[in-house]
Parts: sequence; C-alpha cells; structure tokens
Amino acid sequence: MAEYARLTGHPELPPLWSFGYQQSHRTLASHDEVLAEAKTFREKKLPCDTLIYLGTGFCPSGWNAENGSFSWNKRVFPDPKKAIDELHKENFRVVLHSVILENNLRLPLAAALAKARKSWDPMLPDFTPEVLDFLAERLKVHLRDKGLRHDLIAAAFSQGGIVEDDLVRLIARVDALAKFLGSEDGANLLTAYRRASNIVAIEERRDGRRYDGEIDPALLRQPEEQALAAMLAEVSEGAGTFLEREQFETAMSELARLRRPVDDFFEKVTVNCDDAALRENRLRLLSRIRASLNRVADFSQIEG
Repeated sequence: MAEYARLTGHPELPPLWSFGYQQSHRTLASHDEVLAEAKTFREKKLPCDTLIYLGTGFCPSGWNAENGSFSWNKRVFPDPKKAIDELHKENFRVVLHSVILENNLRLPLAAALAKARKSWDPMLPDFTPEVLDFLAERLKVHLRDKGLRHDLIAAAFSQGGIVEDDLVRLIARVDALAKFLGSEDGANLLTAYRRASNIVAIEERRDGRRYDGEIDPALLRQPEEQALAAMLAEVSEGAGTFLEREQFETAMSELARLRRPVDDFFEKVTVNCDDAALRENRLRLLSRIRASLNRVADFSQIEG
C-alpha cells in the first residue's frame, strides 16, 4: 500500500472540524435559541464543532424561506451574516440543510462543487468527476428501490459527452426514457441504435479513424439514405429544442420518428459497398444516428 500511495499520491484529508461532533435541531424556533444552545455547549465545555440549521419543513422555523429554497427566512434571521458571525465567534462551523429531489430543488452540482472547492481551498485537486460518479452510484441504489433501472440512470447521467449534474432534471429524463423504451418504437429504435453503433465501431477500429464528420448530400444515392438523412436533420433540430425546454417525453417522441427511415435504410442500403466515398458517407450517416440518440441519453449504457 505504501508503494501504491507513492505512485498515486496521498488523498487530501477533510478539515479537522468535519470529524467532530455536529449538532442539528428540530425544535428550536429562532436564531436566539440556537445561539443559546451554542453558548451552553461552550459553558459546559461539551465538544461540538458544527451547528446544522435544518430547512423549513423539518423544524418550526427553518433557515430558509420555504422548503427547498435558498432564500433566508427573514422573520427568523433578519441579519443572516450577523447570526453566522456570532456562531463563528464561539468557534462553530455552520451547515445549512436542504432537500433536493423531494422539493424539486434545482442545484447544478458541478457548479456547487466548484464553488465549495474554491471557498474551501482552491489548491485542492478537482474531484468533481469522481464526486459525480459517486453520487450516480448512490442515486442508482436510492432509485432502484423506487423501481427505476440502474442502467437508465447511468444512461441519463451522460448525453453527448455531457454529464448531467441536475438531479431533478436527471429524474425527469430517466422517467421519459423508461416510458420511451417501454414503447414498441423505443424498443425497436434501441435495436437500431445498437446495430448502427456496432457497425460504426467495428469500421472505425479497422480503419483507425472516426466517422463523425458531416454527411455529403451529393453522395446520398438511394432514396432510403436520402430519407434517413432528411429525417435525422429534422428530428435533431426538433429534439434539440424540446431538450432545451426540458420536455423530455416530447423529445423522445421526436426521436421515435426515426424508426421507419432507419428500418428502411438497413433493409435496402449496403453500408460496406465497394465505392469508398459512398461507404464513408454511409458510415457517417450511421454515426449521426448514434449521435442524435446520445443527445438524449447514452444509449450504449442501456442493458437488455
């Protein structure tokens, strides 16, 4: 283990206070009561490093204006900075508690982690990808008990190389993906995606290059490939608009329009033909199928 640590480096230790006792409350109704509690800890010389303010909905007067918000409860905390400074004078750290999923709280985790790292110690290594991976694994366990498939969660976490870090948006995407794949169009399109992805992956490995370039309209010789290219352009634009609006079910319905032209393409068009230019263009067309679906979710993660 010593040799392994020498090669990889030693992990950063959390701050010392995070190992200490942390006191939260459910019955205290004002900052004055919380401050009195803090002073009691110090007067009685009881060890305590952190006081946790629970959010509204979990105690009579939470720190925030309403359950799930990030706005201070002005009735209880008219001067939040003064309240926190008073606790700092007693050598307490302050932790604010809120709930994300149950309250549809929109919190981009990557930005939140970056801000926390900057305020804590900007020199720390950036562990954002590892933290997001950890949260993804924990979320799989949490949602599995609710009947959601772990592979759909993994697929929804990544779309087009972009990692989803908004948990509320993630759940909405997973729900839409589950409904889509439960339909006949969705199941058949997943099969077509795998077929297209496998062909492109095999040819890219064999040729030592990628086929994600632009499609040349002049090389679309057969009606089936012309129809597929036209539908891909139309669906990509429509689905992109719906994704921006977070209308995931509508975006999936837009993708379902690809089923017929994709089926016709595979039935009538030979991808690995003798004409090198035609072959390359058709591989780019298949690559576009893969890219279009991956904007919604990473379909390569879907099992079954």
